[in-house]
Amino acid sequence: MKKLILLSMALMLQTVAVSASASANNVIRVMAPITQAVGNWAAIASDDSVWANVGAFTGCSNWSPATGQIDAGVSFTQTATDCQQDQQKTSQAREQNDLTQQIRNVGEPQTLNQTILVSSTRPAVGTATQSNMDFTTGASESQLPFAAVSSFTRGAYGWESRNHDNNSAGYVTFSPISLKKGTALTFAYMVSSETGYDRLIITVNGVVLITATGSVSNTTSYSIPSDGSYTIEFRYTKDASVTVGSDLGRVSALTIKRP
Repeated sequence: MKKLILLSMALMLQTVAVSASASANNVIRVMAPITQAVGNWAAIASDDSVWANVGAFTGCSNWSPATGQIDAGVSFTQTATDCQQDQQKTSQAREQNDLTQQIRNVGEPQTLNQTILVSSTRPAVGTATQSNMDFTTGASESQLPFAAVSSFTRGAYGWESRNHDNNSAGYVTFSPISLKKGTALTFAYMVSSETGYDRLIITVNGVVLITATGSVSNTTSYSIPSDGSYTIEFRYTKDASVTVGSDLGRVSALTIKRP
C-alpha cells in the first residue's frame, strides 16, 4: 500500500514538471518598437573651390597706344583691357539635418565654368612716320595737350588769339613732346592784323619759326636739330595803335613727319 502511494506521488510530480516545461516553451515575447526622431534634410550652401584659370587668356584686341601713334623705332608698352580668361571650379551640393545638424553631400561634384575680362601688357615698337594734327577738332588735344593758355582758344578754325586790347598778348604753350633729330614740324597758320605792329609768333623751344604780320595765310616748317623734348608755343601780340582786319592770329594744323 505504501509503495502504491509513493508511485502515485512520483507520477504527479512528473506530470507537474512536464506541464511546467511545456508552459515555459510556449511563452510569446512581444518587443515594442523604439521610435527615434531622424529630423528633416534641407539644402545648404554648396562647398565650392576657388575659381582657377584654365589655359592662357585670349581675345586681346584693344591694344593701346597704337603703334601708329608712337615714333617709328621707339620701344614702348601696350595695354589691352578686353582679354578673355576661361576659369573653372568644382561645386559639391550639400544638405543638413535640422535635428542632428549633420551635413552630407548630395550627388557628385559639378564642374562650373566662366569667362572673365582681364588686362594684359606687351612690348611694342612704334611705326608712325607722320602725325597730322587738325586743331579744328578736339581730337588734337589728346595728341598735343596744352600746358598753359591765356587769351587763346581752340575753335572751329583752330587755335585763335582772343586778345584784342591794346598792348596785350595771348598765347598757348603745349606740353613738351619727345622728338628725334630730323623730325619735320609743319604749321598751317594765318594772321589778320595791322602790318608791322600786331603779329603771330610760333616758337619751338624758344626758337622763333615765324613772325607773321599783316594779312597772311601760309605754312612754315622746322627741322628738329637733335633728339630731345620740345615745347611748342603760339603767341599773338598787339600794340597800342589801331585795329586792322580781324585782329587775330590762328594756327589750324600741325604735321609731324618723323625721319
